[in-house]
Order: sequence, then C-alpha cells, then structure tokens
Amino acid sequence: MSEPDGGTTVRDVLTLSLFFVVGTPMAYFIWHAFSDLLRGVLIPMDVGVAVVLLIVFFFLARAFGRTIHRMVDRSA
Repeated sequence: MSEPDGGTTVRDVLTLSLFFVVGTPMAYFIWHAFSDLLRGVLIPMDVGVAVVLLIVFFFLARAFGRTIHRMVDRSA
C-alpha cells in the first residue's frame, strides 16, 4: 500500500476544515431562517439567503463526502 502524497493530505485537510469553518455558520443561519419561517415569522431576505446558502451547503457537503470517501479508499 502506498502512502498518500503530501499534497493530497493537505487538500483533504483543507476541504474538511473548510466544511467545518464555513459550513457550521451556514447551517446555523439556514436552521434559524427556516425555524422562523415555521414559527410564522416571514423575513423574505432571510429566507432568500437561506435558500441560496442551502444550495451552497449541499455542494459543500458533497465535497466533504467525496473527501471522506477518498480517504477511506486510500486507507483500505
């Protein structure tokens, strides 16, 4: 089994860090906006931003999943 090169490891760590550093506040904002919407408080700007962030969060989560999958494949 070959060891991953340094560039791959750095890229994986950066992707995982990006998900947690950027994804956590995004998830909080999305949760808060849709929670307000379900309570009956309609703030159109927040809902619009939350929808856009939800799409961005989806693609960020896919990158996170691909990184985890790639790391598991390398370790097997």
